[in-house]
Amino acid sequence: MVEPELSFYGEFLPNVSTLTGSIWPIDKLPAHLALLNRSQFYVKQNDSPDSVMRYFELPANVVKDQEISLLNNCMVDIGTNVMTFRIKAERQHDRRPHDVVQVQVPLSAVELTQAAAVECGNGHELFVRGLRFLDLPSENWHELLDYWHCHKPEHEHHGNHGHNHHHHDYHDNNDNHGSSAISKEELYPRESLGLVGSAYLTTVLSDIPGTKVRDREVECKECGMQLGTLHKKNNNVAKIYKWNMKLQGQASPAKFEVFISAILLGIIGFHASYHFTFANSSDKDSPRVLVWVFNTDVTYATSETDKVNRAIKVLYDLAPEPALIEKVQPEAIDFAEKTVTALIESLQKTNDCLPDSMKRFDTWQVGLLCRM
Repeated sequence: MVEPELSFYGEFLPNVSTLTGSIWPIDKLPAHLALLNRSQFYVKQNDSPDSVMRYFELPANVVKDQEISLLNNCMVDIGTNVMTFRIKAERQHDRRPHDVVQVQVPLSAVELTQAAAVECGNGHELFVRGLRFLDLPSENWHELLDYWHCHKPEHEHHGNHGHNHHHHDYHDNNDNHGSSAISKEELYPRESLGLVGSAYLTTVLSDIPGTKVRDREVECKECGMQLGTLHKKNNNVAKIYKWNMKLQGQASPAKFEVFISAILLGIIGFHASYHFTFANSSDKDSPRVLVWVFNTDVTYATSETDKVNRAIKVLYDLAPEPALIEKVQPEAIDFAEKTVTALIESLQKTNDCLPDSMKRFDTWQVGLLCRM
């Protein structure tokens, strides 16, 4: 009888130094489930010559006194054919509590200024040499105006309708709906000086000779890779998303999800809000997703890849009812349709790596977003 291909999902919770694992499909305890070393284990379902020994990566090191055999730490759910185990993991002393929501985002102003060259994801140079960059203020800086001004600027509240949620605009397809008349969107770069946000940077067109503009989309002149858009209020300024570029010498850009996670963690740190909607506000028929950040810091490993990932664990709803939106009062994050679609595809890809028993929580689906 041919053994089924086993899948594995493991998760490390640093706050409690606990490691959990799920293996499926399996309907009884295997003959062998043991550590290969402190970060790997193997499964052998029976002792027959035809039985295959399968190896998996753990998301963290187990404690030094952990028994080699894990059979005493596991159980099998016959109804779902999932075997689970729970063991103690080594505490990670380099992960400080404030690191949970204070994230160092790739491609900071310092990195960009010091780089020999900045390239598109396919390796073609984009910017003039010697360009300087400055970090933009916090994503939420305009909400601190009350503390900075003796005489506050006039505020306009667009479309708030009495709700307390905020609107964060990350694309240039529509007018700003922020809660203040002053917005980071009104801070413009100048020649030889670019401005850097958590997920994008802005620069004048003369500083990016390696690009071309077509229908307000900014593309790599050499390969046509889409990089970003023209600024909605200034046609001489380009907004380029960080996940479409890299520093010279890097193999590839940082993962798109890293920047989305940084945006979420920044808002959580400022507002303590854990519910978010991602959508293109200028197109009511475009895809949207309601996200609930369930855990801001998990480390996981799956049988799909041999790499251990740090992530935030989220619950998401692709078709949230108006009553649910009204109840949770999410922060509204405004992105272009293709960015929202990419986010949904990423969440669904991680959901596919989970056993069926872990794919849903009540009416929500479960997903993971990589973070720094």
